[in-house]
Amino acid sequence: MPEASVPAVVEALGVTRRFGEHLALRGVSLEVRRGEIFGLLGTNGAGKTTLLRILATILEPTAGSVLVNGMALWRQRDEVRRQIGYLPDPFVPYDELRAIEYLEYFARIFRVRPWEPLSGELLKLVGLEGMGRRLVGAFSKGMKQRLGVARCLLHDPRLLLLDEPASGLDPRGRVELLELCRELRAMGKTVIVTSHILPELEAVCDRFAILDGGRMMRQGTLEQLRTAPPDGARVLLRVEGGELELEALLRGRPGVAVVSGGGGEWVLHLRGGAEARSRLLADVTRAGVRVREFREQPLGLDDVFLDATGTGGN
Repeated sequence: MPEASVPAVVEALGVTRRFGEHLALRGVSLEVRRGEIFGLLGTNGAGKTTLLRILATILEPTAGSVLVNGMALWRQRDEVRRQIGYLPDPFVPYDELRAIEYLEYFARIFRVRPWEPLSGELLKLVGLEGMGRRLVGAFSKGMKQRLGVARCLLHDPRLLLLDEPASGLDPRGRVELLELCRELRAMGKTVIVTSHILPELEAVCDRFAILDGGRMMRQGTLEQLRTAPPDGARVLLRVEGGELELEALLRGRPGVAVVSGGGGEWVLHLRGGAEARSRLLADVTRAGVRVREFREQPLGLDDVFLDATGTGGN
């Protein structure tokens, strides 16, 4: 995991982006260090994609400044673009091309030579070895996502921006794609990735940032984020029967969010401290639900996210 002394690849200060009357980003500041996998978290509309598009030089910020490897994002836009690989969401490749033709097309745009051996190496890296002659239209979504990562790597960028790369993939595809992120880190790349699959990001990312309503709520390692919420707790609740009554009791209850539930084991995110936990246990027992176990657990990334975005009571 990169140390604090490692140079920053991305330094954003007070970044604001306005679309008409709508503020998509509100003074966001961010630091991403060299050689780390950085998870960018937020609900839909939080500003994640807007921020990635700014970093990719597709959108210009309304206010604020961004440095990429010490270069001003817009004053040195061409130099910055040579150091960035961007996978948008949704990623739509050219289905009528073969995979090797798709990579050749972009290699010529990036003026990468010799492109053919490099394309073969990249297909192998992303798990598509031997697939170069197949039509992209015949690929599964996971294979297309991996091909998109290969395209991002053609010009050997230092920074990869992956917007929801695991979206729509099955569990195996998500695990493989996140494992690829680890391989990219081992190659010395810096990766910024957005995802709604928080437990998987928790396993792969070095540090995180949480956006909500265009504002930066928190950033740091998971251990640093765990120390920030003063009022959130994760509770394991094991019950014997009465799950319909329990579900009805929890539905819409202020300060409670179900992280997972069913089969006699429920994981809850609770706000309100020890008093709120005592009230919940009393209400569950009063509803006739037999409680086998009720105890706190260490906060996970999903708990931190719920606490930071204020969704723990929904």
